[in-house]
Amino acid sequence: MPLLQAKLIKVGNSTGLTVPASALRAINATSGDIVEFEITRIVEGVRTDWNDASKWQGVDKAPMLLDGTQSNDFDDEEWSW
Repeated sequence: MPLLQAKLIKVGNSTGLTVPASALRAINATSGDIVEFEITRIVEGVRTDWNDASKWQGVDKAPMLLDGTQSNDFDDEEWSW
């Protein structure tokens, strides 16, 4: 099973953990089943730097605009849907 990350959420006075359906299917578990898990670390500050564009990959490159591209054989063929 690959490493999964999940966000803890407030549920009344308790805290809940949402497990993706694909992960539950992989271990053949359904709602109400008791599962064991191990906490390996707490990831703090996930996505806190998203508003800092200097940390984005490729920020120093000019955007690729499609307006000036040349057509090719694929574009010239008649498409059917």
